Amino acid sequence: MNPKNLNYICEEGRWIAHDGNRVYAAYLMNGAALKPYISVLPAPSGRNLLADAPHDHIHHHGVWWGHGDVNGVTFYLELPSHRPGRILHREYANLDLKKDAVGFAQILDWNAPTGETLLQETRQIALLFNRNDGYTLNLESAYEAQTDIAFGTTKESAMPIIRMGDAFNGKAGGAILNSEGGRGEKETFGQPARWVDYSAPVPERYGRHKREGLACLDHPSNPHHPNRWFTREYGPLSPREGHLFTGAETLPKGDVLRLKHRVVVHKGGPEEADIEAAWQAYADE
Repeated sequence: MNPKNLNYICEEGRWIAHDGNRVYAAYLMNGAALKPYISVLPAPSGRNLLADAPHDHIHHHGVWWGHGDVNGVTFYLELPSHRPGRILHREYANLDLKKDAVGFAQILDWNAPTGETLLQETRQIALLFNRNDGYTLNLESAYEAQTDIAFGTTKESAMPIIRMGDAFNGKAGGAILNSEGGRGEKETFGQPARWVDYSAPVPERYGRHKREGLACLDHPSNPHHPNRWFTREYGPLSPREGHLFTGAETLPKGDVLRLKHRVVVHKGGPEEADIEAAWQAYADE
């Protein structure tokens, strides 16, 4: 994928990477979802890889960030009965545009229902068109504790999480593979891995390549690397297990938790796309 005239739209509530005709990423914020998220991420065929607010989990939104228990507040669920917090855009820290890359950095406040800011996050998102068979999405976050923070033991984690579109999940013929050779939910859920890939067949009218998908890569600098992954056949994919496996953790006021991940969008399956080599290159950066 090699977009011509790469550009972006930056308006209140949205950031969109495009080339005038095709959208390569749509990032929405300060809306009804209570947290910012990437709603559009196209596969090489043009099909959206992501699901936004599916009927079974209305709080799942494409690529998104959150946690189910931050000092007792959920930044994961969204119904009023859950008394959820909000993750709000404060300001952009940087906007970047190059010939083959586009992205931004922003400051976000994780606010409890009382209005108290528990975490201030600096989030960086970058699209790099550096692959002949697809492209790369870099995700980095630095979470600074504004008060003493306790992350509770919960499987509800989105730091980050990806909700795959229906065409790419295991129930619809998609396949899950991790770096250790585990296949499907049974062999990848809760298992440590350097990367996890979801891929699915491509309908004939969508292109000549037979498969396509994405891989999420865990950087070696992340705590608990190689992390235990949250994988489900119906679509969720997260390298941060929500402290389901590690137990509760604390972050004292002023301390910073840093996490970085890479998403590789590709043609073919993970072997054909050589996701292991992509992870090694990422680890060496």
